[in-house]
Amino acid sequence: MAERTGRGDRPGGRPSGGRGRLPRLELGLLATALVALICAALMPLAPVSVSTPTVSWPQDPAAPVSTELQLTAQRPAALDVRFSCAALTAARGAGDGVLLSTVVPGRLAEAEGLQVRLAADDTLSVVSNGTEVYRGAVAGGDCAYRLRMDPGATRLSVDGQALAETGGALPDVDLLATSVTALPGGTADDLGVTVDVDDQFSTSPTPLKWAVAAVLLLASLACLALLAVRERRRRTGARAAAGRRWWRAVSVVDLAVAALLLLWLFIAPHTDDDGYYSAMARNAVENGYVGNYFQLLNQGYPPFSWFYQLLGYWDLLGSSPVVLRIPSLVAGLVTYGAARAIVESVGIPPARTAVGRLVRHGVVALVFLTAWLPYSMGVRPESISAVFAVLTLGAVVVARRRGSLAWYAAALLVAGIGVTCHPTGIVALAPWLLSIPAMWPLVRSTSPWRTLAVAAGVVAPAALAAVPGFLDGSLRDFTYSQEIYARLWPQESWYREWLRWSFLLGDGPMGSYAKRATVLVAMVAFLWFAVLQLSAGGRARRAFPPLVALTGWSFGLSLLLLWLTPSKWTHHFGALAGMTTVFVACALLQGARTVVAAQRGRRSLAPATVLAGISLVLVFALAMHGPNSWAYSWLLGMPHRLVPPFAGPVAFDSPAVWLVVVAVVGGLVWWRLPRRRRSWGRVTALAFPAAVMVFLAVTLAYLVGSFSLATVRTWDTYSPQADALQDPLAREGGAQHAIRAADPRTATVLPLQEGSAATVAGFTEQGGYLPSAPPTDTADDGPTVWGSYPGPGAEANTGELTTGWYALPDAAPDLRLLVEASGRPGGGNSLAAEYGELTGDGGVAALGSQVLDDGADSPFWRQLTLVPSPGADVVRLVAVDRTDGPGGWLALTAPVQAQMRPLTEVVGDGDVTAVAWQMAFQFPAADLPVTVYGITEPVDWVFAWGEGPLGGLDDAAFARQRAGLWHPTVRSSTLTQLATDVPGQPDLRTFTAYQVRNPYADAAYDLERGRTAVWGWQAP
Repeated sequence: MAERTGRGDRPGGRPSGGRGRLPRLELGLLATALVALICAALMPLAPVSVSTPTVSWPQDPAAPVSTELQLTAQRPAALDVRFSCAALTAARGAGDGVLLSTVVPGRLAEAEGLQVRLAADDTLSVVSNGTEVYRGAVAGGDCAYRLRMDPGATRLSVDGQALAETGGALPDVDLLATSVTALPGGTADDLGVTVDVDDQFSTSPTPLKWAVAAVLLLASLACLALLAVRERRRRTGARAAAGRRWWRAVSVVDLAVAALLLLWLFIAPHTDDDGYYSAMARNAVENGYVGNYFQLLNQGYPPFSWFYQLLGYWDLLGSSPVVLRIPSLVAGLVTYGAARAIVESVGIPPARTAVGRLVRHGVVALVFLTAWLPYSMGVRPESISAVFAVLTLGAVVVARRRGSLAWYAAALLVAGIGVTCHPTGIVALAPWLLSIPAMWPLVRSTSPWRTLAVAAGVVAPAALAAVPGFLDGSLRDFTYSQEIYARLWPQESWYREWLRWSFLLGDGPMGSYAKRATVLVAMVAFLWFAVLQLSAGGRARRAFPPLVALTGWSFGLSLLLLWLTPSKWTHHFGALAGMTTVFVACALLQGARTVVAAQRGRRSLAPATVLAGISLVLVFALAMHGPNSWAYSWLLGMPHRLVPPFAGPVAFDSPAVWLVVVAVVGGLVWWRLPRRRRSWGRVTALAFPAAVMVFLAVTLAYLVGSFSLATVRTWDTYSPQADALQDPLAREGGAQHAIRAADPRTATVLPLQEGSAATVAGFTEQGGYLPSAPPTDTADDGPTVWGSYPGPGAEANTGELTTGWYALPDAAPDLRLLVEASGRPGGGNSLAAEYGELTGDGGVAALGSQVLDDGADSPFWRQLTLVPSPGADVVRLVAVDRTDGPGGWLALTAPVQAQMRPLTEVVGDGDVTAVAWQMAFQFPAADLPVTVYGITEPVDWVFAWGEGPLGGLDDAAFARQRAGLWHPTVRSSTLTQLATDVPGQPDLRTFTAYQVRNPYADAAYDLERGRTAVWGWQAP
């Protein structure tokens, strides 16, 4: 297909202006381009309004009330504490001497916060984040202390005189707690805390920035309009060369693609980070900016945030997986439509029959579906990046066909917006960069100034991408975000791109067979495309048509551009879905002609044919060696889960199988070709694309078929796929309705047999556990509790406990028998349940025992399920503490019975639930904690991704070293792990539920919502 090229002069070769001056149109183009580019450079530098909230506590110094205050950034921007000797005396009188603590006192982690204490010997200690600021005697009389802290310095003074000074030692802040409950006549000078909250990522544009954005918008669009006007004048009324129309009538293949995408909307596995990104987007609506949410201090994402902001507003329509996937469904339809249109427009000879057109559409459809379905039906931004990439490619194709600089500018604008969607959006630049040589003759002019004006006019419209990139962010947001990454989670460099391929070829879910299939096929196709194109030696008849070649080189350059992205996960291949579709489809459709042309004048293609066949066989087998595994999916009802695909005795990862397939396809092609047309080149050119289509068809059938079968198998129980079809709007609550838990509110102690009593030695009744982590409240007055923990530093205590006999109730499907345990039930200690049968003389005959060692060692409480021996009437508990080292204690409750209820009923109305990012997508009914004004809402429940004792609490969202959002929950609150199940689905194991009990009231402080304007490069 011919491409239009030419100079920037008027027809006839007469320049439209002299060498020394610009015509009006080019002058306007240069002026608007410069304005657009300057405004784009100013966008990250322009002033923004930054949130600067301040917390004051206590609300009434005369009657202080401890409060939860979980700072999202972990530490404050600054801290100012005032206290008097009278307040210190009151704290000592309260027992533990704690005047102020920002982490719950009485745990090892208290050193991570600020502790102001007065010991019994009148020694004042001030310790912050492991740094001892001061230790000494209290000043006499009516003294007044002041502690001022910022990132650079910590200063303690008394009565205006410096007492101690050290470097920055800002504490972690989970709460503001004091043992003082009354300070008669107290004022803020007796006890007053001012917390400058770090909320610097919460910015909004100032009027000046809005003005810059408006000028940038107008100037960019003006550039585009001036380019269009210029081209219309250049053509002097002549009609532009019209290429073949992109779009044809909708075919049955197109309808099939739409139908399959619609089915996949319901039954698809969620992509790797659907829960992560949906929670980010939902929280962005609340706090005004897109933050990381689960970790990394909730740092901002500029310039890659506009997609999540739009997703957050879409979430307002509904949080069910089906609703949240609709944007990716639309993106898929657009990507497919654009890809099919591009394939029709790049110079491949048209099909001569209706069947031929259907086959062509089928090739595009099959490649697209195998490229799109494994990666892009979710809320990850790669689906949007794929749209912008394929639209950029389409605009470049139009530009090259028409010789249009306006279309080149539009292509760069689309690519620029794609880049600000997500770092993988950089792949959209590939076709534009490759077309610079074709573009240059259209830009170049006899006048350097005119050349500069036109070049600037082509580039300037892309400056508009700075608006979505930095309207709600600044340069400081970007640089500080990168500092946080570097400190807490260093990103990968370009030279570690091999990690992406190691993940793809690994045995984990990132290397599943369907994710490998199209990527590896595209790679081998690109290899042979490059061989054919380079071996053509510039001879057009032996090479691919120029625009077909553009699709191939664009795919190759896209892979190189992915090297620049800072993470190396395989789901980033989803950004290539559109360009992969176009390239592979073009290679399959045009390859036959190119190979036949390459054979002319050569002795034999047999060696190349053999090598190509071997490469296909190995790629097919390697792709199918990937497991049937999907990230963070329970795979309920899934056939052949976690293993490579197979059918009966046929293993799809066997090279022998695919060697037979390629040979059979080649034989059929040889047989169907007329004898006079049989040649290595022609048979190869037809057989190998057909074999690729067979492979892709098998992959697609296995992918869709396995999830369809899983849906049918779980129709009467639960799976995310069946639930999506039965309740697409998640009115029942999704997984939260399917999973049951032992409801603590229904728990009652089993009846104690008359005359039966506990035998206790070394255990304390109604005590013996960590005071800051008490057991769970129950429906009655609470169970009897025994523990062997006497107090800090006395953990060498040992002991034995044998409870009385408790009557067992009749078995019921919704009833669970439990005992709650804390500390260490194993590892030298032991905890067991003994079951017995009542005898006629009032005795008990032993029937069996059950070891209750869950392997955990934690002050958190765990519900351990009792499984009575057949025929048992009664149960008693036997505990032994044999260990004398740190943490070597054990606590337990009397046995209780509790009702198993759906989590939608266990979680109360208005309760806040922290849901692990791996599965948050499946819990649309959960009220996630909000981060607003730099403060995280305390949670009442935790749903974690993990199994076993305390499963899931080791995730980054709970880790201090990753600045996890819920680290304050595990550091300062008390958790109880609940017994859970899913009726009919014993394979759903990677889920744990915790009841959270926060030690203090929420929001018992005053919050002042301040804002300040700063330049884009400045910190607040």
